Amino acid sequence: MLYMMTDFVWKESTALVYEWRNVAYAIMVAYVPVMVLSRITMSYRPAFDLHTPLQLWNCTLSVLSLLGFIINTGYVLDVGFETSYTRALSFQDGTYGCVLFLFQLSKFLELIDTAFIVLRKKELSFLHWFHHLTVLIYCWASLHDTPSTGYWFGQTNMLVHAVMYGYFAFATTLRNVSWFNPLLVTVLQIAQMVWGLFISVAYLAHPTTIYDQHTLVHAAYAIPMYTAYLYLFCSFLETRYRFETPINWPMCAYLLLAHVLAVVGASYCTSWAIVAEVIVWYTVGGVGITVGCHRLWTHRSFEARLPTRIALMLMTSMANQGGIYHWSRDHRVHHKECDKDADPHNIERGFFYSHIGWLLLHKSESVKAAGRKIDCSDLLQDPVVWLEHR
Repeated sequence: MLYMMTDFVWKESTALVYEWRNVAYAIMVAYVPVMVLSRITMSYRPAFDLHTPLQLWNCTLSVLSLLGFIINTGYVLDVGFETSYTRALSFQDGTYGCVLFLFQLSKFLELIDTAFIVLRKKELSFLHWFHHLTVLIYCWASLHDTPSTGYWFGQTNMLVHAVMYGYFAFATTLRNVSWFNPLLVTVLQIAQMVWGLFISVAYLAHPTTIYDQHTLVHAAYAIPMYTAYLYLFCSFLETRYRFETPINWPMCAYLLLAHVLAVVGASYCTSWAIVAEVIVWYTVGGVGITVGCHRLWTHRSFEARLPTRIALMLMTSMANQGGIYHWSRDHRVHHKECDKDADPHNIERGFFYSHIGWLLLHKSESVKAAGRKIDCSDLLQDPVVWLEHR
């Protein structure tokens, strides 16, 4: 199979598909009206039991998406990150092009998702059909006028679909698994939109980019599309999971952007010396937190002279985990209210919450009240902490 894919020629294949353009346009135009009429029809009859076909469908899409992602990961390893989003012609032929070509055509088959929802009389959200239709239009247009960022659109989409359809196939089983939280699927979808926006902007800002009609039309469609998906998935996350406290969106954006930039930085790494430097600075920041914030200022496990405290303050700031005062106050609350409602990262609310989720939500009133009661007067008596806090 892979041997046959190496002989793939993009232009010949797209020309063959383009002969069916009238059928493709008809599907795009008819999608919403057919969906609406089908829902009206199903309102007068009982739902179909399609559990087994639906599970097979989800498993198939998950496996194919995972295979496509694994195969095409080789492309970015071959050409490097910068080339992967700046040169369209470099991935069109051969195995990589064949995978991306089949991925784009699969958007027509994915409309079957809507059929399953309608026939089973499940909730059909605006996000669902809007996403399917707009992605289909984008992929059809990209078949004939392939954007340079098309590789990453396909690659991230295949990764998310591998996880998402896998979850859909075994949702009943996974709901009983304590370590798995379905909101991670939505978080991954949000990350996909952030990455898509980043790649689109990075391509436009690249010095080799030529601002012709093709580039401008692509940007005019792709950037609003990613932005709309980002807003819709964030709204879905906030309304679907009903968190005890509101989501801290600025913190979510910051942490997500930090990881996106970390991936980009790693992709440009050309020397083991740089890797060693990163490890050293990571360790320096970690020592600032563990020795400084934790042992010295939170627990008062030892005493330190002024030069040492200044050095630890600077190292703590490098870790970028917030100020010494707030870090130490929250950690003292954690020890006093351990595993209770007032614990800032209460393990009783789950593994994900206690490690990451508590950073992504605003503090509850019980946590705030406990923070006001805890004695932290000693912290601001240290001129180093006071200066850093100010």
